Amino acid sequence: LRFLVIMVLPCRAVGKLPAFLFVVLCCAGCLVVDADSDFQAILDVPYQELVSQRFVKAGGTPIADWGTLEFSVVNCSVGAEHDGGKGWYLCTDQGLYWMSIAAQQFPVLVVEPAAHVLLSKIAVQGNLLAMATPTHLTWYNMTNFQAPDVIASIPMNATVVNSVAIVADFVAVVASEYGLFSVTRTNATQLSVNATASVAHCSGLAPANTFFAGGPVRVEQYQLTGNQASLIRWEWVTDIVTMEGGVYDGNAVDMACDPNGTLFVATPVALNIRDTEGLVSRMDYQQGVARNETQFVTVEANSGAVWLAGNDSLMRFSRPRDNSTIMDKVQPWRYFYGQRYLPGTGRITSLNSDLNNYTFVATEDGVALLQWQWWTLHQKADHYEQIMTRHVRDNQVADCQLKQFGAATTCTNSPSESNGLWTGLAVAAAAFRQVAAPSPDAMQRLSTYMKGMQLLCDVTNVNGLMARSAADPTTPVSGSNWIESTNEDYKGWHWMCDSSSDEVVGHMFAYSVVANLLKDTDLGATAAALAFNITEYVVENNYHLIDYNGKSTRWGIWAPDILNGNRSWSDGRGVNSLQILAHLTLALSVSNSSESTALFESAMSNLTNATNQYLQNAINNKIETPTDDNFSDDELTFLPFYQLLLTLKQQGKDVPDTLQLAFNRTWVHARPIRSSLWNTIFVAMGGDGYDQASVDDIAWNLRTWPLELVAWPTVNSNRRDIWIDTEPDRDYRYDHDTNMVLPAYERVQMRWNADPYDMDGGNGMSEGDATAWLLPYWMAVYHGIIR
Repeated sequence: LRFLVIMVLPCRAVGKLPAFLFVVLCCAGCLVVDADSDFQAILDVPYQELVSQRFVKAGGTPIADWGTLEFSVVNCSVGAEHDGGKGWYLCTDQGLYWMSIAAQQFPVLVVEPAAHVLLSKIAVQGNLLAMATPTHLTWYNMTNFQAPDVIASIPMNATVVNSVAIVADFVAVVASEYGLFSVTRTNATQLSVNATASVAHCSGLAPANTFFAGGPVRVEQYQLTGNQASLIRWEWVTDIVTMEGGVYDGNAVDMACDPNGTLFVATPVALNIRDTEGLVSRMDYQQGVARNETQFVTVEANSGAVWLAGNDSLMRFSRPRDNSTIMDKVQPWRYFYGQRYLPGTGRITSLNSDLNNYTFVATEDGVALLQWQWWTLHQKADHYEQIMTRHVRDNQVADCQLKQFGAATTCTNSPSESNGLWTGLAVAAAAFRQVAAPSPDAMQRLSTYMKGMQLLCDVTNVNGLMARSAADPTTPVSGSNWIESTNEDYKGWHWMCDSSSDEVVGHMFAYSVVANLLKDTDLGATAAALAFNITEYVVENNYHLIDYNGKSTRWGIWAPDILNGNRSWSDGRGVNSLQILAHLTLALSVSNSSESTALFESAMSNLTNATNQYLQNAINNKIETPTDDNFSDDELTFLPFYQLLLTLKQQGKDVPDTLQLAFNRTWVHARPIRSSLWNTIFVAMGGDGYDQASVDDIAWNLRTWPLELVAWPTVNSNRRDIWIDTEPDRDYRYDHDTNMVLPAYERVQMRWNADPYDMDGGNGMSEGDATAWLLPYWMAVYHGIIR
């Protein structure tokens, strides 16, 4: 009865249910319709995150939080279960090892000499292990794990072993440079003299003892009768050198079958797929294969997804089906390069997905254990809050330089020129969180960040002028842009001068959120006062931000004679016009005297009159040459839009048609970025023209943001599945941008004022803060876009 009652509750009531009931009621991909909106809200149902545990090879450079190995080379890997535990048998330069998932141990198993193991390939069936070396195949009983029993050792002349598969009880097939062999517990039979690169047992085909063998000449299908294998069908392989065509695109370097009997063939040219009826198709860059020269292919045990390994990168094709997960349907192809997921950029030497939810990959740099884990966006927010703890310096959000490559725990904070902007975003995120999901931690973080903002305003000792950054007496600083504080409360402190409109936007955006959402609190009053001081200071100085020296800062200018009359400010004309209108709107809402109200109203009237036309300026607020797309201007536009529209809505005022037009136009230009922040602002603030895909892109961007925020080296410029923008970027670099954004975990951009189209970057020596994710998440939760 209780369940039935819950089923007829409105969506808002469902959102308040205990977590366990919420999970019961919500299926993957379900969306809740909000009767008050034009979109289906995003339900924060579990989705899959890929978590990588990496290990450095013996003799390699250690990386904090990574494991270390006793061996340097892995030649083969096979997933198996032993005594109820799961793991992989590994052929290494130090012998046969067992990698336990649960214990993360690598005990060596005494079978063949290490030199033989490194040249071997193995296959497993229960406790039966077949190890094929160039000279023989040995059957082992692995019941006694540490001292395996030799059942039989059968001589064969394989020269170089490429692959082995167990196709029936005590029947193995071995692919080698000297041909194809069938090996039982008593003898070896050569089935073919053609060099063979790979074999695959397709138990899903009828009969169940069907297997395939492939190489540079043919892909052959065999059927096993008893211990005898018979060739029943073969197809040619294309020879690119001689231009002789074939059904398969090239040398069948590796093969794998799914449980239904579909065969996947990796070639240097493309991925070939043979269905159960014998129909062969191909997948190349047009279908999503990012790199050719494929070396390995494996099929995930539980999902049927296909993994491909190139020389130095991985690809995964989810093969979307009705029971696919949310992200597999949204992003069927994924690309993995470098230390974000792999132990390095060296050549991949082994790949295996035999075990549910796990994929094992070995490279010349070490090994990685890739595990699928179920996460929610709320769990991800908690994860990022932990990262934020090492990004706080003197209550300001600070950059994080790493002392060691990739070692986030070696973070060293230092002042930066945009501490005010980054801290302002953190203030807003914490405020949304505190209102949407009140907690002591949320309030503590909000209070901390607000203290940082207050510090930046107080340390200058000029009411209304904020510092770019501030350094306490123990922090060494140098350069002419560092000024010693004259505030008695900050003796020995220094502050960075020449604040820009970026800093002003960060402050005013943060204060607008806190002042509007927490207006009856001490923090709300503080935010209102700080916003008032800044706006008053700018207006009284003829729309300039005047620095310590009595001169305008370089970019702190909103004056009509400059924006409308100076040609070099044409790019900033619309952007800065919008900003000052947003600042005045907020200041008017918090004004507490008739004098200040008159000051701000006069300024608003002056800027929007027939001469200055700031409202009209805001319509075309982002006008730039095609080669000078400054993504910082997106941030300097959307944040003021939110500030302005939120303040108007909180006061119950209508949005002027001109501003609505400007808002809509800005969205048209930014929509292709698929930004969770810009999309959330547009949907939440009543933009016109968005659709359900715009809302879904919020979830896509949040879910694809990488769990690790280290700036890992990233290379996409050698991919074949993306189209490169042939125009130069704003730094005059050609062939540097894609023409569509990649998912966040495949790119380098970690902040919303950076270029999301950049293909390459990162050096592993810094970590980004999490505000670029936390702000849109908590904003979307607050506005009911995420439930």
